[in-house]
Amino acid sequence: MKILVLSLPQNIQQCKYISDYLSHYKEECLTVENQADFFHLIFTREFNADLLIIDYNHFNHLILNVYKYLMNDYFCYIPTIFINDPQEDMEARVAYWKNIIEVVYGNKIENFSRYKKTLILIDNALQDYCSQDNAQIDKTEFNFTLPLHLTASAYIIYETLISSQSKYLSIREIKNTIKKNKKVPSDTTIKCAISKIRNELKKSDNNAKIIKYKDGYRLIHTNDFDSRQISSSKTISKN
Repeated sequence: MKILVLSLPQNIQQCKYISDYLSHYKEECLTVENQADFFHLIFTREFNADLLIIDYNHFNHLILNVYKYLMNDYFCYIPTIFINDPQEDMEARVAYWKNIIEVVYGNKIENFSRYKKTLILIDNALQDYCSQDNAQIDKTEFNFTLPLHLTASAYIIYETLISSQSKYLSIREIKNTIKKNKKVPSDTTIKCAISKIRNELKKSDNNAKIIKYKDGYRLIHTNDFDSRQISSSKTISKN
């Protein structure tokens, strides 16, 4: 499949990573940074793409239906997906892309099944890129002042998050870490303790917070944790 990627300059490394990742799986990719080149390739069919990947922030989606814009102004009916959408649900990203392609382009596609594999690869590439990007940030760890008024179990969990601040820990991983030396708390106890720690951190002045991604929790220093990672690294939950 031939894939044309429209990146923002600040996200070019991310898009090139996606392109290289897909090329490894025999997909043919071309990445451009400006709309002039992008629309030239669409209009002239020099690349003749089967799928378009566009950085969400290239367009104002509040005033423009980009799908209709491409169809009406450029007669472009190439299936299109967006990356770095601040509202997207990372857990259901592939399903969302699949639904968009089926609804918007369904009558233009003869064989949708060939897109499914590519969408999964794109999602894998984004997750892999975020993991590697976070690894670079994780090289610096911080000393956190202990929040006050914690129960014994909450304190143990807080210690565990501090010692593993460079990565996300699932409830099971937290339990396994604690298991080495202490009595293992239940899942409910851990979740309640994390909630209490979050509340104490809000009251403190140590610029720390606990963030969640999927089923993992991580303690971060808010002054040094790039906000771009929080928004693009898999839509971190507050719960």
